[in-house]
Amino acid sequence: MPQFPVFLPTRRAVLHFLGGTSVIALTGAAFAETGESLQDITRALPGLPEARVYVARRVITLEPGGEAADAVAVVGDRILAAGPRAEIESLMGDQPYVVDDRFADKVIVPGLIDQHVHPVLAALTLTLDIIAIEDWVLPGGTAKAATSAEDYMARLTAAEAALPGPDQPLLTWGYHHSFHGLVRRPDLDRLSA
Repeated sequence: MPQFPVFLPTRRAVLHFLGGTSVIALTGAAFAETGESLQDITRALPGLPEARVYVARRVITLEPGGEAADAVAVVGDRILAAGPRAEIESLMGDQPYVVDDRFADKVIVPGLIDQHVHPVLAALTLTLDIIAIEDWVLPGGTAKAATSAEDYMARLTAAEAALPGPDQPLLTWGYHHSFHGLVRRPDLDRLSA
């Protein structure tokens, strides 16, 4: 009987790959002459690598209509699965794993490379008073939206009043004429000396 070199990562993978119980009989016959059994071969193989299950407040998967995820399983630099923690842990089966909760109160997002970014502009913007047409969630708090001319002028007036001195420049970000109305120099001169 011919002998075949067989590399079997797991019994489950072999059964799935070759279609069930017939593979056990074929493999058993192939090793009958050598005295080795399938169990001997599988015991000699290295075990599965340890996975790490990262738990988070939320995991953004970018799957359209995807379910809420709060865990992601990783081996090395490969993502195995993302989804609800209970489901991820049940999928691990015999795979050894550890639960890592360092991101338990964080949101995990896919690593993206932004091809169009202006770091100097972003750094400058974060030092200004944001008076924009939408809420801006910033490290120091949320700059609420100003969606009308009245909102904009009230926020601009409040920003001027909060300046530490009369020689301090008033710098803002977010003005949009379609929402905030036309603001001209005389309007600004009335607001600030």
